[in-house]
Amino acid sequence: QWYISPTRSIIESALGGVRDISPEDAKRTARWWAGDYWLSQPKGFWKACGVTEPSVDATSLAGDRALEECYEKLPEDYSGSFYGGGIFRSGG
Repeated sequence: QWYISPTRSIIESALGGVRDISPEDAKRTARWWAGDYWLSQPKGFWKACGVTEPSVDATSLAGDRALEECYEKLPEDYSGSFYGGGIFRSGG
């Protein structure tokens, strides 16, 4: 007799997207989901504002301060994407 296990299907679907990521990316993603939103900023965002991107091992406070500094220094004509206000946004 056949039956489908929805729990197994859901878990396998969810894990499928994270099986091939590096340990650092996994840690970065977990901390981002927990509220360290500066970890989600694209590399171009940090480069545009001239602030060194915090490492995944930086404290939450250090990351938050770097993000605040970067927002303050971000050029008016920045046209790349960044995470802010709960969604990814496009500058410019």
